[in-house]
Amino acid sequence: MDSDGMSGGVVPGLISGYVFLAYAGPHLHDIASGVFSADSLVGFVLHSVVSIVIGAIYVSTFLRRVEFGSSLLNILIGGSIYGLFWWIAGSNIIVPLITGGQILQLSLGPSFYGHIIFGHMLSFMVIRGMESDWEYVGADSYANRSRREHPAGYVYGIFNSKTQLTKIGRTIDPKQRLRQLRQEHGKHLEYKSLRKTENAPKEEKRLHKKFKSKRKDGEWFDME
Repeated sequence: MDSDGMSGGVVPGLISGYVFLAYAGPHLHDIASGVFSADSLVGFVLHSVVSIVIGAIYVSTFLRRVEFGSSLLNILIGGSIYGLFWWIAGSNIIVPLITGGQILQLSLGPSFYGHIIFGHMLSFMVIRGMESDWEYVGADSYANRSRREHPAGYVYGIFNSKTQLTKIGRTIDPKQRLRQLRQEHGKHLEYKSLRKTENAPKEEKRLHKKFKSKRKDGEWFDME
């Protein structure tokens, strides 16, 4: 797992865990304290820790492997799937195994709906946070602009862990560009660098010239 990616899920996981408790009822964190024969405060702390871990796993693992084509679908569908997974795995398998209860009871109730809300909240905060960190600019805002008149954009380095090569290029939509390249080359591509610039074509050309001795194929460079 990517430790940097995991850290991006800590705060969203914690906040989503609080929202879960606010909806499902504070008595649910007593379940966590009961598992370890601890008091209610310890149960609350344990629930917070579990929420942080689940948030980190979402960013470092789930989000890298599950893609529905847009932020909205990733939040609505991906968030539902992730929340449903932890409702089954956590509330209906792990906790019953520890406490000696019956597994896979799967009865709808506050826990079920709380996990779905948790998944939606977590995915919303993570995805919107990533777009903010990228200073995300939607492609629609550039629909009627010429590249010569509006050269601002992003210069990126995308690393292919399979070939160990880095693609140096430019785009006005970092998220969409990564999605396109993953469709072409596989999901083992990740941004190694991403920088906003007032003249992306000029900066891209400068970097290509700077690393021309490392060029392997087109815009792919051996930067190791």
